[in-house]
Amino acid sequence: MYLSVDIGSASTKAALYNPDGMLCASHSVEYDVHYPRPGWAEQDPKSWWDATRQCCQRIVGELAGQQIEAISVSGQTPGCVPIDRKGNPLRQAILWMDRRAVPQAERLRSRLGIETAIQISGNTLDSYFGGLKWMWFRENEPQLYDATWKFLQANNYITYRLVGDVATDPSQAGLCSPCFNLRARDWDGFACEVMGIEPAKLPRISRSTDIIGLVSRVASSETGLPEGTPVICGGADFACACLGAGAIERGSAAMMLGTSGNLLVPGCDKTDPRLLNTIHVNGETLSLGAVLAGGAVKWFTHMLNTNEPDLFKLLDKEASQTPPGADGLVFLPYLMGERTPEVPSSACLQFIRADIFTGPS
Repeated sequence: MYLSVDIGSASTKAALYNPDGMLCASHSVEYDVHYPRPGWAEQDPKSWWDATRQCCQRIVGELAGQQIEAISVSGQTPGCVPIDRKGNPLRQAILWMDRRAVPQAERLRSRLGIETAIQISGNTLDSYFGGLKWMWFRENEPQLYDATWKFLQANNYITYRLVGDVATDPSQAGLCSPCFNLRARDWDGFACEVMGIEPAKLPRISRSTDIIGLVSRVASSETGLPEGTPVICGGADFACACLGAGAIERGSAAMMLGTSGNLLVPGCDKTDPRLLNTIHVNGETLSLGAVLAGGAVKWFTHMLNTNEPDLFKLLDKEASQTPPGADGLVFLPYLMGERTPEVPSSACLQFIRADIFTGPS
């Protein structure tokens, strides 16, 4: 059997597969995103570990004598999860949707320059990217920055808890712009120097398929997973979803819908900075367009402030009564700014009429 764990924005999911790829068991545990200020989004990394423990314990209870050959962990990205030398998170994780680093992005436009950032990372300068979040952390919480041993992503934190070692893969490092050099496929010393980020605080970059360690005795006692089980580096959730959909080379594409909605295209010959550009888990280039998707639906359900059972079925029923095109109503899901194509971080929720673009019918 093979165990896959995904650290999402709304929940952690674990799934057990046999060698033929057949799903044999799955479990999930939900948690909340915290919004301490407008434009900020955080989660407690320990909630990811608690959810992982619960999922793994349930999965192990359904093994029926089968052996887990390997474990792979994917996760939401890019974020800022600073840990100390004992592996303790130094603050709440700053999530991918967080937009607090707008001042840092604006300052880097003069210090580094957008064109230089694109040459290095393939991406423009935007508060979405991981490197900008690290820069905000260094400038605003310097004591915690000094105490930081490594900056991790969500799945890196879980693999660290499982094996006691830190590593990330190129699919996630690629969205930590401009700290990642897309051509060299390694951390970029020049960009880090301009930003004041010490490369020693960044995890080593391993291939997504590399074994980074074995389940430790402590992790085994907490999760029920067999001690010594190999743990794979894994990758970003969108890249792993793209692999699962079979989109692994030029000429293929995949749509991933979760809290975010991503259109993923591997194998592009050149990058377009209006998109997000990184490396696929199989080593191909990977470009994606990304907007808020399920996160907007969750926001809408919160706005309704109801305990209605089967709320999503009710919403589906109501939506089915709306004619195609919704009589020209268009919803732009800019609840936390947006990422592509070059939507400003300051963009906010908008409802508009389609005839603004087309003229009255």
